[in-house]
Amino acid sequence: MPLIKRYPNRKLYNTETKEYITLEGVADLICQGQEITVIDHLSGDDLTAVTLTQIIFEQAKKQKSPRATPLFTHLIRLTRQHWDELGWDIITSIADEPLERLLERLIENYHLPTKGDIVRLTYELEALNAKIEQLA
Repeated sequence: MPLIKRYPNRKLYNTETKEYITLEGVADLICQGQEITVIDHLSGDDLTAVTLTQIIFEQAKKQKSPRATPLFTHLIRLTRQHWDELGWDIITSIADEPLERLLERLIENYHLPTKGDIVRLTYELEALNAKIEQLA
């Protein structure tokens, strides 16, 4: 497991390869199946989650895809409104689950709409709009 040290100047250093590494390089390691740990060089604090969040942010900036916006919005709301309920124990317990299972748990626990719910509601909304147009 590569250990990445983060220095005060925000540079990242891969202790395995003994080279500096970019956020994109860290993302490449993760995509290759590597489990990484990022620590603060001075304090030894674990910065892995913060670094992964930065990677997601940078990738979202590059892709400029509006489709990710609802997911990010829900994550922000969940962490703000339910952080005490979720707690780190739940976050770490679901971290190893596949994304599909994580989304299922979020939908079950927080009553988020499923894709089927959204499709059904969209259909019903279109039907209501058609009826309103007929009445007008």
